[in-house]
Amino acid sequence: IATHEHHRAFVEKYNVEFFPIAGDPAELMEFMVENQLKSVQGFTNKITKHMEWVQNLCTTSWKACTTSLDDSLFRADVIMANPPSFVGFHIAEKL
Repeated sequence: IATHEHHRAFVEKYNVEFFPIAGDPAELMEFMVENQLKSVQGFTNKITKHMEWVQNLCTTSWKACTTSLDDSLFRADVIMANPPSFVGFHIAEKL
């Protein structure tokens, strides 16, 4: 499972492989609540000052879907993404 570091212990508790992606889900939710963002369009308009965060999330999410833990190539079978992260459907389309 590729998710934020915050969830590592929960994932590994069930003997499931963990692949870290960038970002802190608490920060994302705080950002969404503070800016009352209800759509991808609203999110993209407000996120321009957080472009480094977005780039890191996109890069690590792509790597999680195309690279195994031992750095060999593979393709993810399933992508479950939180809608405000907006990377899931872009990665699925590219794969």
